[in-house]
Amino acid sequence: MNVKRSLALVAVQILVVFVLTQMVLAPRLVPDPEDLYAPSAVLFGLLAFCAVMGGAGLVWWASVERPGRTWRELGWHGDRLGRQLGLGVLGALACLGIAAGLLTAVGVSLSELVEQVTSFSWPQRLVFVCIGLQAAFIEESLFRGNLMPALRRHMGPAAALVLTAVLFALYHLNPSPLALLGKTGFGLVYGALALTQRSLVASAVAHGLCWAAVGSL
Repeated sequence: MNVKRSLALVAVQILVVFVLTQMVLAPRLVPDPEDLYAPSAVLFGLLAFCAVMGGAGLVWWASVERPGRTWRELGWHGDRLGRQLGLGVLGALACLGIAAGLLTAVGVSLSELVEQVTSFSWPQRLVFVCIGLQAAFIEESLFRGNLMPALRRHMGPAAALVLTAVLFALYHLNPSPLALLGKTGFGLVYGALALTQRSLVASAVAHGLCWAAVGSL
């Protein structure tokens, strides 16, 4: 997978998730356009749509089937699974630490942060888990499975890690400096896990757990 093709797949994912789903469909279909993550049948339908387009389309067909690769070559394998899972948990904790550090730096107290995170209802938490599973599979495949290895062939592992993390932050289309710093930090953690473990399992576990724990915070 080359850099241009990897970036093209990321661009398609942006169009599907952020432009078509979040900007066009969700405001017109979900019961409360002011709270796009409020649990509803429509929301779960939109999540299923994104999962099919991203999971079946961009990951299976465009990242595995079409280029003639195996899932192992993309990065999905269970070698040293226990280690992968454990490192994924540690990675999630590191990301939560990054988020907490940034929020406290702008005046959010730790007690306020804990109160906000623990205030989510179980249906809301289920939404976060579903989004986390989808994001962990699709985004780790596109960024750490496709893009980072392609960049690494041109600029080495350290530069590829940093550039992929920056692109991962920009991908979320949130221009807030706080969001960009946070997502870049998350991307560095996920990328480091993928680089050192030669697998996407640890980074996917960290990615999914972060969503399950704090949602879009």
